[in-house]
This record gives sequence, C-alpha cells and structure tokens, in this order.
Amino acid sequence: METPASQQVYLFFWHALTWTITIAALPIITCPWAPYAYKVWFGNKEIDQDLREEMWIRSIWCSAAFFVAALLFPALDYFTNDLVGVEKAAGPIHIVYLLLFLILAAFAMMHFYALEDFFSGLNLAVIYLYIPVAVFALAYWLINWNPLADYVYSWLIKPPK
Repeated sequence: METPASQQVYLFFWHALTWTITIAALPIITCPWAPYAYKVWFGNKEIDQDLREEMWIRSIWCSAAFFVAALLFPALDYFTNDLVGVEKAAGPIHIVYLLLFLILAAFAMMHFYALEDFFSGLNLAVIYLYIPVAVFALAYWLINWNPLADYVYSWLIKPPK
C-alpha cells in the first residue's frame, strides 16, 4: 500500500501539466515570447538573416500549434481517466500526458524553427513554456486568480492524497 507522501509526486505532475497547458493555450503570451525564447536558447551567436525575417511567422504557427495541443490534451487526459475509471490512476496518467506534451513540443520546435535534433527542440520548448509558467504560477499563488488555470484544473482530475 502506498503512503500518502508518495502521492505528493502525482500532485506535482498534476500542477505541471495544468500550467503547461495553461501557458500553451495563451497565444497572446506565447507568440511574442517565442522570438525571445529562441534568442535565449541560441545565445550570443548571430541569428541567420533568413530566420530573422521569418521569425514572427514561425512564432505565429508555433503558437497556433501549441494552442491546438492545449485544447486537445486536457480532453484526452479527461477521457483517459474516465475510460480507466480508477481514481488512483489519475496521477500516472497525468505523467504520461505531460511527457507526451513535451515530446510533441520538442518536435514542434524542431519543425517550426528548423532545429537539427530532438534535444535542441526540447531545450527550446522548455524555455518557451516554463519561463512563462514560472512567472504566471508565481503570480497565481500570490493573488490566487487565473480563470484559465482554474478551468484547466477543472478538466484534469486531481490525484487522490
């Protein structure tokens, strides 16, 4: 039998999935942030002129793809939990969907920003998603108000304690 402390890990992944989906569902945040995230990832090196000219178009398409994924993943998570029907399985299901979302994000970054390998895409996806997640989650826990995060929380079944 699992101890209650071991269930706390599942709560972390529940929060992580919720905030990942919340930020991905805000193209008004992710689209302007994308060129800066790319610059943070790329470092001090000079960005190719062709890529600089296409950066906003790539950012718009990337944000649109993340928005569609943010609509799809909570529904998939909810229906998977409903299909399984076991309340204690909610935590592992959230972990699986968070990893699937990050894998999809890494491949999307590879595609939209013409990166060479999966791990470059994963690095950029982590910068792209989790710097805004840190800012918005901190603001949420300080003022306890974010209607979109509350809506996503309502779709994702909370793992039992």
